[in-house]
Amino acid sequence: MSGSKDQELQDSILNILAKAAHPLTIAKLTTLLGLAPHSRRTVRRLAKNLVSQGKLLSEGRGRYSTGQPAREVSGRLGDLRRRHFPVISDDGQVLMKIHGKNLNGALPGDVVVAESICGPSAKGHMADKGRVVSILSPGARIVVGVLRKKAKAWLVHADDESFFQPVFLENGEDASSHDGQVVAVRVGLADEGGKLTGDIFRVLGPEGEFGTELERLILEHGLERGFPGEVLDEVLVGFRDAASEHRVDLGNIPHVTVDPPDAKDFDDAVFVEAHGQGWRLWVSIADVSAFVRLDSATDKQAAQRGFSTYLPGMVFPMLPGALSEKICSLTPGVDKAAITVQMDISKAGMVTGGRVFRSTIRSVARLTYAQVQAVLDGQGHSGVSRFQSEQIKTMGDCADAL
Repeated sequence: MSGSKDQELQDSILNILAKAAHPLTIAKLTTLLGLAPHSRRTVRRLAKNLVSQGKLLSEGRGRYSTGQPAREVSGRLGDLRRRHFPVISDDGQVLMKIHGKNLNGALPGDVVVAESICGPSAKGHMADKGRVVSILSPGARIVVGVLRKKAKAWLVHADDESFFQPVFLENGEDASSHDGQVVAVRVGLADEGGKLTGDIFRVLGPEGEFGTELERLILEHGLERGFPGEVLDEVLVGFRDAASEHRVDLGNIPHVTVDPPDAKDFDDAVFVEAHGQGWRLWVSIADVSAFVRLDSATDKQAAQRGFSTYLPGMVFPMLPGALSEKICSLTPGVDKAAITVQMDISKAGMVTGGRVFRSTIRSVARLTYAQVQAVLDGQGHSGVSRFQSEQIKTMGDCADAL
């Protein structure tokens, strides 16, 4: 069939599907086009061609449609997830997924406007896929990679292989002495041709060296030790424990914490005693919600960080030290807000009963892993009281059963 005839048929297919109330099969399209049944192969070929052009959607089971009108969303561009970059709303919902080739100069952290696109996918549609249309608010726009020279240009390819574009350096000649070293580049907005340019703001050092790789991790993951002023202000003001009147007083249960010797915060405590034919186990976790209000600046910052990050010789905390190391920490001899899980454990290591409740506990000792292991290995009390030594052995028996 000639090219002009193909084009006419494609236009006719688009017109028919634009008026259709629902997706149509190849057989139905062939009939509506007034063609004989043996023309279905041609119609299928043309429909697939239109899908590849993004003009049709393949809805699966041999059905096609023009799809929905392109929709626009705005949100923060997140880090790479399963080969796509998510556009994330303020409440953390993924609004759309952007393939690297459709970023149009945007980088993770940017607040962008994106529009949906159609095309083939494993499920027959791409309703949740899109392309970046514009950048509303640039983020930190930091790229880490190795400095290289190509022809007369100095450029950096991001460590993250999902970035399809290199960053060309505006201060490349000044950076020539750092050829082959790991650098951090602050990237500007792409020009009209989509080219990314930036300036080196930190030289991390030779690739593979400990200090270089440590700095690389910190920058690539956006780790921060400090906290915004609004978070620190909240900590200074403090929060009232709204659940204090409804807590169960477990001051008579001799909880202990077990942590490394250099630990600064104690977020969980345990106690085990013989009970019936097995044990009764209390596990109490510091109740941070007693002091951090939902949707407060502190809560949002903690959610953004997700957890505390530990690297050799340094920590990037989820919560300010005043909370994690003092206010919330299960410090020995001090009443602290907790959430407790009380469990009955059989000799066979089965949980036969239990309950969960808010509590107030008072840890009686701050033990270390080495102390506990020494008692379990029969090496004496290792600096713990005789009572605690017996408790550790009971814990060991319960742990063995579990």
